[in-house]
Amino acid sequence: MSQFAFAALTPRSNPLALHINLIAGAIAESGAVQAADLMCDLKAGHKLGVSPDDLFRGQLVGAVCGAFIANAVNKLITWFYAVTPKPGMAMKPPFEMPAAHLWIVSAQLALDRGLPEKATPVSIGTAVAFAVMAVLKIGFAGRAWLPSGASFAIGEWEELH
Repeated sequence: MSQFAFAALTPRSNPLALHINLIAGAIAESGAVQAADLMCDLKAGHKLGVSPDDLFRGQLVGAVCGAFIANAVNKLITWFYAVTPKPGMAMKPPFEMPAAHLWIVSAQLALDRGLPEKATPVSIGTAVAFAVMAVLKIGFAGRAWLPSGASFAIGEWEELH
């Protein structure tokens, strides 16, 4: 949602609109992830009888240290998996990040720059399969074994990339 909000605020003529959208979305997501982590830690701390102040300080230290460590690990992985493209062949990164693809496609969609080329057939196939599963879940005794919508969508997204 943050990507669509910032897409509405950023002029489409701005050549950096995609970058602004990605950065704003990343900041919103990191805030949400940190809040979820903090709430989980506070709940566990409450059950263990730990002071919320100590938990909060620990979360701050972890977030600051984690920012530097994650950057260093990313540089190490990028350096380790670096490949040189062969003449006449398109270079495909050996260490893909599906979440990054999702962010970029969402930003392009929010800025009216189009959908991926296979979006329509995948959407239709997902809708048909999901409708069949919804009907099966109504009267099927083994409905717990049928995939949920989230797992199904993630599987389809991985197939595209």
